[in-house]
Amino acid sequence: MAPEKRRFPRVAPGQGASGLIRASVPVLVRDISSHGVRLQTATSVHPGTVYDLSASLPGLGLSVAVRITRCRCEGSQRNRRGDRVLVYEAGGEFVFRGDADRGSLAEWLAARTAPGPDVAAELAPAS
Repeated sequence: MAPEKRRFPRVAPGQGASGLIRASVPVLVRDISSHGVRLQTATSVHPGTVYDLSASLPGLGLSVAVRITRCRCEGSQRNRRGDRVLVYEAGGEFVFRGDADRGSLAEWLAARTAPGPDVAAELAPAS
C-alpha cells in the first residue's frame, strides 16, 4: 500500500452520512478531514464555486460552506425508480465562518482517528 500523501487524514464517516448542498441537492459524504470533504452526488458541481453544505454525520450535524476543488463523473447507477443516472464525485475544502464550526468538527474527528497528529491543534485558530 502506498504511503498517505495527504496533509490531513481522512475519516470515513460511516453509514447514513448524507446532506444537502445548495439547500436542495442531496449528497453522500464519502470521507471528511479537518479541512475538506469528498462527496457523491447525482449533479455536477462547479470547481471554484462555494456552496453551503448541511450534513448529518453519525454524532454530528455540520453546516459549513465548501469550496469545490474538483468534480468528475464516476459512472452510473440505478436510482429508486430503476432509471440509470450519472454519479459524480466532488472534493471540496471547508470555508469556516467561525471557531465553533472548527471546534465541533475537530472534536468529532479526534474521536474517530487513530493516535497521531492532534486534529484539534490543526483546526485551532492562529494566534
